[in-house]
Amino acid sequence: MPQATIQPKFTDINSQDMQDFEKEIAYFYGAEDITPIAEAYLKALNFLETQESNHVLQHLTQAYAEISRQTGRNFDGLKAAEFEYQLIQAQAEQQDFDTIKAIMINLYQAVFNTESIHIHKAAMLRTFLYQYKVDLIKKQAALTPNDKNIMLAIAQESEACLSLI
Repeated sequence: MPQATIQPKFTDINSQDMQDFEKEIAYFYGAEDITPIAEAYLKALNFLETQESNHVLQHLTQAYAEISRQTGRNFDGLKAAEFEYQLIQAQAEQQDFDTIKAIMINLYQAVFNTESIHIHKAAMLRTFLYQYKVDLIKKQAALTPNDKNIMLAIAQESEACLSLI
């Protein structure tokens, strides 16, 4: 009789499984070495709890400067960081879908320096992805392997849209 495979559940948002999953669905604009970007982003999130917005922006700006350096894209890192900060706040405040999508569009337009339709599609997909994840977590439901696969597929489709720019 074949043994059943135990599938991991993503119940604890601070677990290593969940952190690894967050890296899988995150979008790093095609940067090769995501480590310094992710580290700066995590430092920014740590300062959110202390309400020190200047430190949050400092670390987010550092993350976007690294993205610019690695990708060769020329954009205003502070402006991108400000949109990222707005996005984090809007998600924490559980703003509506259209508000979050609009901020995400502004962020992508700032980084890519274009108003491409691909940005709108990618922002819509990514907004849905994060609201799906947050809704499950709010309901204290485990993120099942099926949920994970759905979110990974959405993340990949969003990334494919942005790769067309």
